This record gives sequence, C-alpha cells and structure tokens, in this order.
Amino acid sequence: MSDSKEVLRFWMAWTERAEERDVYLEGTSDAYNKCVKLIDELAAFHQGERFSHGYKILSEDDVQRSLRELSKEDFYFEDADVFIEGMEAYIEEIYTQRRDELEYDLKGLDEDLDELKQTAKETRARIDSAEEEVAEKRGELTLLDDRLEVLRRQAIEAELRRRGLLA
Repeated sequence: MSDSKEVLRFWMAWTERAEERDVYLEGTSDAYNKCVKLIDELAAFHQGERFSHGYKILSEDDVQRSLRELSKEDFYFEDADVFIEGMEAYIEEIYTQRRDELEYDLKGLDEDLDELKQTAKETRARIDSAEEEVAEKRGELTLLDDRLEVLRRQAIEAELRRRGLLA
C-alpha cells in the first residue's frame, strides 16, 4: 500500500471525514497519534507550507490538480498500520523527489558559480592591469608636470637675465 496515489486518496477522505477517522482508529492510540502527525505533515506538504526539514514541497496548483483527479474515487483502508506504512512511504517519496530536484538545481548553480568566479578572475585581472596603467600614466604626468615647472622657471630666469634683472 505504499502507492502514493492510494495514500493521497486516503488523506483526502481522512481530512474530509474527521469523525470517521476517530471511530476507525479507536483503541489504537499510538497508531492514531502517528497517523494524525503524518496527516498534519502531509497537509502541510499539500498547502505548500514549510515544516520539519523546511522544504516547500508542492505548489497549490499541483495540490489542486491531484485533488481533482483523485476526488472521483472512493476507498477505505482496513488497517491503520497499512495507512502508516503508506503515508511514510509517500512522504519519503516526496522528500526523495524534492531532494533530487534540489541536487539537480544545485549542480546547475554550482556550474553558474564556477563560471561567475572565472569571469570575476578575468575581470579582476583587467582591473589590476588598468590600475597599473593608470598608475604609470599618473607617474608620467607627474614627471611632465615637474619638468614643465622646471622649464617655466628656466624661462623666467632667462627672461630676467635678458632684462638684466638677474645676475
């Protein structure tokens, strides 16, 4: 009974017929408590809420589509333990599927990150090169400014000598 559609059908009936589930599991308090916990977690899955491991599992559209498909069928489990096994298998299936999706996404993100790191290295190298060139040009400009100042002074001194004002 680990078929996920069967479990989902049971979950639908379970949540729609709360008074029936109390009678159905009467006298099996441990099983009842475990079922209620699993139902709460599955409900959180189907409402797209975060719980337990913090994953947002299904979108509202996924839930509504599944509920529409499965609402046409009626069923009933005879044993709470069968339900518990099925529910655990279903939740494990959801986690596994989500984990696979996350691993696939992570692989793509890792590749993107590597590409961005390479681009950053290349950009850093271009920046360093440009900074060196700017520093060289500033040095040349400073030398030219200093040389220009010397030439101005020499020109002024030459003019003053020509006029006889400087010895």
